[in-house]
Amino acid sequence: MELNKQYFINSYQKLKVYFHKYDPSNFSLLYAMKACVGLAICLIISYFTIHENYTIFSVLSCVFIFYMNNFNAVGTKKILYLLAFTFFGCFFALVVPYLIKLDFFMAIPSFIWIFAVIFAGAISQDALKVGIYATLLVMAMLISASLNNFDSLEVFYATLIGSCVATIFRTFAFYTYGGFTRRSFIMLLNDLIYMSENMTNSKYEMWQNLFVTRINEFKRLFESKSVNIKDSSLIRHQEMAMFYLLKCEEIALALFSLRTFFKQNSKNAHIKNIQNEIIFNLEELKKIFKDEKVNLKSFCLDRLKQLNTLPILCTLVEVLYYKLELFKQGGAKQLTLKPKDKKITIKTILEKFHFDNKYFKFSIKVALATSFSLFLALFFKIDHGIWIAMGVFTMFKETINSTTINNKETIYAALIGFALGLLIIFSIHSKLIFVVLFLSYFACIYFKHFPYFIATIFIMLNLAILFASLGLDYERLLVYRLIDFIVAFFIVYTFSYLWPSKSEDDIKPTLKDAINNLKNFLSAVIKKEDYLNYENKILLNIKSLKNLLYESRNKHNKIEQIRLLEAVLEMNNLCISLNEYLYSKYNKIQLKEQSDIGILITRFKMMENISNDLPYYFYDEIDDKILTNDERIKYFINQISKRQDIVYKYLIDN
Repeated sequence: MELNKQYFINSYQKLKVYFHKYDPSNFSLLYAMKACVGLAICLIISYFTIHENYTIFSVLSCVFIFYMNNFNAVGTKKILYLLAFTFFGCFFALVVPYLIKLDFFMAIPSFIWIFAVIFAGAISQDALKVGIYATLLVMAMLISASLNNFDSLEVFYATLIGSCVATIFRTFAFYTYGGFTRRSFIMLLNDLIYMSENMTNSKYEMWQNLFVTRINEFKRLFESKSVNIKDSSLIRHQEMAMFYLLKCEEIALALFSLRTFFKQNSKNAHIKNIQNEIIFNLEELKKIFKDEKVNLKSFCLDRLKQLNTLPILCTLVEVLYYKLELFKQGGAKQLTLKPKDKKITIKTILEKFHFDNKYFKFSIKVALATSFSLFLALFFKIDHGIWIAMGVFTMFKETINSTTINNKETIYAALIGFALGLLIIFSIHSKLIFVVLFLSYFACIYFKHFPYFIATIFIMLNLAILFASLGLDYERLLVYRLIDFIVAFFIVYTFSYLWPSKSEDDIKPTLKDAINNLKNFLSAVIKKEDYLNYENKILLNIKSLKNLLYESRNKHNKIEQIRLLEAVLEMNNLCISLNEYLYSKYNKIQLKEQSDIGILITRFKMMENISNDLPYYFYDEIDDKILTNDERIKYFINQISKRQDIVYKYLIDN
């Protein structure tokens, strides 16, 4: 009995960690609940204003706007993007009858539109999102029109109602920013705790990547002039919120610097004690946002300093504890970040509008594949052919590797989702089908930010229940949809070989970016300049590199790629450690130390030259060139150079 209880406790803890990973502080849950309230109001208005046959377009417009919940734009710009979706949806509602009359010639305007949508991603990711969901909406309209069941005005009003209701709900927040701010920082501290708990194992990088992604999202939020944070007991102005945000980032960097030492000494009992003490202190910091007393401790660190066995580690932990203390005290520093507003001009568009641009070629591929599948569907009068075109449009990825991996997941997820949908349909009373359909929309929005496989299962489940709710022959339709996905997969895979792009082609350019940012990071260390921007770029480079290496991995290159990724990760951690040590011990970096760090910078420059096919001279040995008398700095320089050797060898061999 005791074992069963422990099993359930462990299972609950794992489930809790899993949901925190994808839905920290229940943000997705709150958003999905808000979306369902908006959807309910949309349905009520639609019930009294439009024919029930066209309510589906009101629902789709509403759901698609809630699906676009990760805009980079804020304030007025975000509203303009949402209004752009409304405009295109209403415009196509009026144009679809004319498009249907074009028959298979519809492939021509289809090519132009889809090229414009995909190419928009090279200019603005927000514009790409609007274009994708507007395209999915118009494809749903085409499917309806192909069944001779389409009234332009009814669909126009349905789209307008769904879009306007969703836009109003997206524009206004229904919870205070004080409460939001508290949950935000508790969430970030929880991420730091999970990073600390996994310091010695392979899950660390996953939590590191999640932290970087989340803190960038919060930076965009707090940088926005439209955000007004007010919390009488905690955050009294936006600058203090920014203080806590940047302190979270600095704590994360201090943890990055400890990663290599913890991993190398994972069996050491003192290391384990330090790890537990760090976790305890981070848990204590959460009390700030609960209006409770904070009690930080450093007993384990003091004990380790007395033993004098790991002096470098002690120095780095001291730096971390100093940052924790600053976080506790709140600090007096007023910090602001200005939003970076990238202007879109005709010049920036034309610069990308040529065949040397990767995104330009990708846009042509997607447009060709989608318009080709639409042409086949209309020319051969395939009963459900537009679904194939929709499948092609949604399944196309930038590389052959990612296309293969993602689309296999799509097919497997479709099978599971349809099976679950059928199981639910057969298990419930027919009068409950609309309640279940409503709940399935909630699940689609809630699980959108979970892994692609999980999110796709709920989308397919929703599709199955939708067909059943419409009173259609859903078993036959589900089989057709599965066939459509399989046909779409083969069309996508075939067109992927037009200007083929493989993940391995992007490894060296991504590695080159990481090398350049590491070089700039060390240059900022010497000049005592702001290094956080470069570190953020490095972490994003590492995240991209990890995905590319995973997608292109095979039995022949697996060991080499693992070594490369570990070298870049450790090189980054050691550079942070070097910076933290210099920051804690030196007010000004002396000429000897500048010269030694300059050797590393020169080696990075030579690696860049290798990537650019330029002349280079790479120092094989640097021991005799190091000038510093500080043994700890000497240690960092040597360790970084060893990782540089691994990256250098990879660049030469590949």
